Amino acid sequence: MKILTKWLRAYLPGLPVNDAQLAEDLTLRGIAVEGIYSLGDGNGSLYEMDITTNRVDAMNHYGVAREAAAIYGLPLPTLDFALPEPRPAAKAFSVQIEAADACGRFTARVLRGITIANSQDWFAGAEVSTYFGLLEQKQISNAVDATNFAWLEMGQPTHAFDG
Repeated sequence: MKILTKWLRAYLPGLPVNDAQLAEDLTLRGIAVEGIYSLGDGNGSLYEMDITTNRVDAMNHYGVAREAAAIYGLPLPTLDFALPEPRPAAKAFSVQIEAADACGRFTARVLRGITIANSQDWFAGAEVSTYFGLLEQKQISNAVDATNFAWLEMGQPTHAFDG
């Protein structure tokens, strides 16, 4: 798993150690950093991490930042998930689970009036574009990139469907 220290420091701007020391401290606490690669030009480092399956909470940037915050006694900002209040749908959208033994729960939210387009406007002024570039994550479209961002930031796999 690849983790950017630039992204971690965005959550924890007061991190009191360099990237090498952070890697050592994370490893000593069970979140193994197996490789550190400098990204130069103020971009920090890329950590190649081996996070065991019992630590799925740390398989994302926010989870690793939470660990670093605990190690150094730093406050970790909460993520803002505010969405507009849902309006009654003009037309209901049915979701049917066809393999209940493989998927016990599925949630969905219908967004109407969305135009699938390039992500440039969505990324404007945000570090998201930089993060994607450093992780060699291809930008595809606003919908796909938003779901990939959620996965990289919080470890929450999501998917956008059009229809």
